[in-house]
Amino acid sequence: MPSPYLTYNGVRVSFGGSTVVAPPPQTGTVIGGKTYPTVTLPDGHEWLAVNLDYAWTGLSVPTSGASKVTTPQAMYYNYDEATYGWDGLKRGLLYNHYAVSYLETNKATLCPGWHVPTMDEFGALITALGGSIYGYKLKSTTGWDADGNGTDDYGFDGVPSGSYNVSFKDITKTLGLWSQTTSSSTNAQGITLTSSSNSVSNLTSVLGRQYSVRLIKDY
Repeated sequence: MPSPYLTYNGVRVSFGGSTVVAPPPQTGTVIGGKTYPTVTLPDGHEWLAVNLDYAWTGLSVPTSGASKVTTPQAMYYNYDEATYGWDGLKRGLLYNHYAVSYLETNKATLCPGWHVPTMDEFGALITALGGSIYGYKLKSTTGWDADGNGTDDYGFDGVPSGSYNVSFKDITKTLGLWSQTTSSSTNAQGITLTSSSNSVSNLTSVLGRQYSVRLIKDY
């Protein structure tokens, strides 16, 4: 029996006129010796389809104690890669913005062909989604607290990863993604998705607080 759908650019369109979104095929890229799945989003650009999980040489990843806020540093939840990072829940590392700036400054050697997105690039992505109210299209279909799962329309797989500032918080409630954009000498910007909202919001936080990172391909 013929399929009742036509597929165009990763979108299934029924003959009856209704539209069902299907994530486009993923490709991959190698960063720091690991192969990351990537996906092309509605803005027309290729993004990592998982949070960055890269502890490059010289980056401090503590095994105990509180985070230092003035040095490039990253952390796993409970400092445990096996259950939180690449080998576990795929939530990756939480980076402070000093680490983000270092990564961006040294991208030619650390992540050639890729970069930390600017707020303008995040803005273009949100516009391509249809507006900030459609943040749920980037959220993963599982893992969010209080029935806050998304629809993951494009394969972005936005899993909640929490944040760190003195202590770990909101592991199943928040996905904060740093941009490379700073708003002052003490603050930087990004976007955030939460379990309590379908929307995507702008994030402004102190440089020492730690959030996730997604890279976008150079263009």
